[in-house]
Amino acid sequence: MQKVELYAHKVAIETIFKKGSEMSFDDELSGVLPEIDLIGDEQLRRKTVYAWGIALRAAGLSPSALGEMPFSLLAKGCGITLAQHIGAVTRSALSLADVMVSSYGGLVKIDRDLVAVGGLLHDVGKVLEYERTEEGYVKGYYGKLLRHPFSGVWVCERAGLPVEVMHIVAVHSKEGEGGHRSVEAEIIFHCDFANFEPFKD
Repeated sequence: MQKVELYAHKVAIETIFKKGSEMSFDDELSGVLPEIDLIGDEQLRRKTVYAWGIALRAAGLSPSALGEMPFSLLAKGCGITLAQHIGAVTRSALSLADVMVSSYGGLVKIDRDLVAVGGLLHDVGKVLEYERTEEGYVKGYYGKLLRHPFSGVWVCERAGLPVEVMHIVAVHSKEGEGGHRSVEAEIIFHCDFANFEPFKD
């Protein structure tokens, strides 16, 4: 219940970027998610960092937690962390986007920055979905009520990211089945599952 109350409360997110602390947060986050530097647009890059700040602060965590928590509770045995998974999905997605553009030319239009941001934020809600216990990470009370695609959209909206990014986060998992996916969302969806299925327990 504690996490729900913390999350529902209006978090003082402006403290994340107080003068003198912004650079250290940026450096720590870039240390675990170096793929942030692959975002070309500076505004999108700053808002992506801001989104992670919102999520981590709401969860009471620091960026280092991304290098500790499992990327999935259905694949805990493999030892892959959330940071490793996010990095792999982002790089896989950018590679796929590049291959598609070089292969199909004008038949497909892909916003590379949307792919990068979508890869970096598709699982941002997992820091709110999971809780650490003495037995390890489990799905918390909040996570049982709202899966990470839902909380991830909230984080992205709060950070001022465009609806195209919120769309990618919203439909990257089973919640998007049967509905429309943009080409960038399709890329993230397939790269996410390609980096999940081989490692399931």
